[in-house]
Amino acid sequence: MKEGYVIESKRIDKIDAIKDGWRIFKDNFELMFALFILMIVVSAALQIIAARPFESYSLSEVDPPASVMLFTFIVLLSEGALRIIFQMGFSKILLKFVDSREAIFNDVLSCYHLFFKYFFGSVLYGLIIALGSLLVVIGAVAAAVILNLPSFQNSMVLLEQVSADPQRALIFIILIMTFGMALATPAIIWSIKYGFFALVIVDKELGPIDALKESAFITDGAKWELAIFSGVLLGFNLLGLIAFGIGILITIPVSIISHVVVYRRLSEQSENFRLKDVAIEDEISDNTAPDTII
Repeated sequence: MKEGYVIESKRIDKIDAIKDGWRIFKDNFELMFALFILMIVVSAALQIIAARPFESYSLSEVDPPASVMLFTFIVLLSEGALRIIFQMGFSKILLKFVDSREAIFNDVLSCYHLFFKYFFGSVLYGLIIALGSLLVVIGAVAAAVILNLPSFQNSMVLLEQVSADPQRALIFIILIMTFGMALATPAIIWSIKYGFFALVIVDKELGPIDALKESAFITDGAKWELAIFSGVLLGFNLLGLIAFGIGILITIPVSIISHVVVYRRLSEQSENFRLKDVAIEDEISDNTAPDTII
């Protein structure tokens, strides 16, 4: 995001996004189901191939030779690479559905050239979330030291004192939850801020760093909306679990599609803001330019 951009608050019609997700799922069920089966079959086949050489060594004390270990490593590496290519291709297909464009089965392999961008973007995103999560660990260790909890005996004494006084127990629980949420806040914010990086790479073919920056730009002014939307999707999937667990076979893919719908809408809003800011900058530049003397 360039300096000087003023990002207005963005709105997400959450129910409408889920409705669009359901409509797209229903209208394109056959293709998505075929892709889902393809991904499962290919992944399972490669894992079976990787495990097969070990069968003759499983009942013996002889370690498998290096050649077998190398073969298994290459097969599993290939399986992981194919899974990433399928994920990118599936995202590309969903973006086409959201944009009301036609998608074909071969699109699932159409993003192979973005493999390294996607891979390194995933690594960077994981490191960012890990850094935020590290704050939780540091805070937990600090709390343990302050409360002198490394000693098991001291922990039991504290629990006995807390449980003996319900009011104190409630205050203690509230403090712990507040402290934990405060420490987890950076990880939550960063996960939302950079959460669209994968779709950006597939959609705009940007590099990993630029994709993270673009995701930050898209989510700027919409983090609360996205957090609420995540809660709505959580409740939506819990309803799927209530239906004997079978409902999640519908709620999960609908949630994934709804996530792509929200990305597209926020991306369009952000682009409008970007164009508006560029127009304002051009107008200011024209007004401040010195008059030409003829």
